[in-house]
Amino acid sequence: MDTDIVPAVPTPVRLPSLAVAGYLGSLHKGSQRSQAAALRSIALMLGQPDPHAVAWHEMPPAVLDSIRSRLAETYAPATANRYLSAIRGVLRQAWRNGLMTADAFSRLQDIRPVKGSRLTGGRDIPLTEQQALLRSCSEDAGASGSRDAAIIGLLLGCGLRRAEVAALGLEDVEAAECSIVVHGKGGKQRKVWLTNGTAQAMQDWLQVRGAGAGPLFAPIQKNGRIIVGKGITAQAIYMMLEVRSRESGIEAVRPHDCRRTFVGGALERGIDISTVAALVGHSSVTTTQRYDRRPDAVRRAAMQAVTIPYEGRTAVQRLVEAARELNASHARRLDRLRRTP
Repeated sequence: MDTDIVPAVPTPVRLPSLAVAGYLGSLHKGSQRSQAAALRSIALMLGQPDPHAVAWHEMPPAVLDSIRSRLAETYAPATANRYLSAIRGVLRQAWRNGLMTADAFSRLQDIRPVKGSRLTGGRDIPLTEQQALLRSCSEDAGASGSRDAAIIGLLLGCGLRRAEVAALGLEDVEAAECSIVVHGKGGKQRKVWLTNGTAQAMQDWLQVRGAGAGPLFAPIQKNGRIIVGKGITAQAIYMMLEVRSRESGIEAVRPHDCRRTFVGGALERGIDISTVAALVGHSSVTTTQRYDRRPDAVRRAAMQAVTIPYEGRTAVQRLVEAARELNASHARRLDRLRRTP
């Protein structure tokens, strides 16, 4: 990527790092990595390899406009706006730490979002592939099989983010009503209920795991020993799905594909979008709409319900030809009458 679109911002002593660290520290653990990467990309645009060294609070509005233009040219609108959100977050922390005045903060943070939308990535996971994934777990007689089935159940059956699954503790499980308390982004909690296969998978895992306090999902050694008290990472969940996909002989399933599949399935069954948004922890239904990855056949069926009263060119052409034939017949009769003595 070009890094010379704007002149480098002056770099004072490490005070700006307070703003960057404060912003990243305010994020949910699952968002810290992606937003840190966003800040690194923006810092490179400014000629700095380290976002902690950028004097964000001294950034002229013209420089910020140049960054916005570059982001709009390089990334999809949603990604560009996520990068701009990172800048706003750092500026807010700079203002809170006394590095800039309220007026300067107001001028800079008021940058316009990038408009537009693109077809989202990811896919809807067919039922046959879901069955193949879970069959891979049930055929695994070790503790990993029970654990992985419970994780996949939460991803597919509750629409959880992988970071949310990794953050669950045993105390978050409410066995009496078969529900769990999820710790989502921004410190927000929500309750989801475990039903049918998800509930069974969780019950199987809890029997294998035992009642020891600590993270709900624990690492498992090669000898089958469960390390209760230590949790798994979000990346470990990602890699587990890759392994189970290969074992099942299906296209690689990503954690967010499971989330999209849950949203699409709930909407297809007629659950209103506000309820679905609450279940998956979206603060805006607009975000939920972007997660709808139902197959094209569903959208095609919806469009077939709209009727356009166009009979086709063939029918119109027949009318035109009939009119021409009638006119020609009249013309022939008139010609015969003129020729008659």
